[in-house]
Amino acid sequence: MTTTIALSALLALLTQEAGPVKVGQKVPDFTVTDTAGKTWTLAELRKRTSSEVVSLTFWCTFCHSCRMMDAKFQTLADEHCGKAAVVGLDASALDTAEKIDAFARDRKFTVPVFLDAGKAADLFGVTKTTTTLVVDKDGVLRYQGRFEGAQAALKAVLAGEEVKVKETVPAG
Repeated sequence: MTTTIALSALLALLTQEAGPVKVGQKVPDFTVTDTAGKTWTLAELRKRTSSEVVSLTFWCTFCHSCRMMDAKFQTLADEHCGKAAVVGLDASALDTAEKIDAFARDRKFTVPVFLDAGKAADLFGVTKTTTTLVVDKDGVLRYQGRFEGAQAALKAVLAGEEVKVKETVPAG
């Protein structure tokens, strides 16, 4: 009887969904597509800089909260150019590569934006744009939440320090 209960409990654990990645957990590799149609894995995004640190911000062309932080997003990307991969993930089914490229040209927005179609959003349980993640050199999620909190988290991760505020509530 005990063996049957133990086996059924083990089977239940093995078949249940893992749920979204949480802060402190290793991020499984996933794939996104750039606006030119090239696919990139998280591992490839990490290798864009020697630090292998990535900041991912869920973003789209029609989001009001995204427009309120676009300038800060651009500044963060500019300040960390070569130090960390600061990129946008467009998880909206309404945006196309052409629409993103036109938006970027019109507003001189040079932050790389990758198309996601919701897969990475689901992986992290993200439901609001401007949610930002910081993934360290070992592929561990160190921060998730408001874009404003990502700046301090990114600085800490790059310095090899503990992130003081690991999660905040997204404002999108």
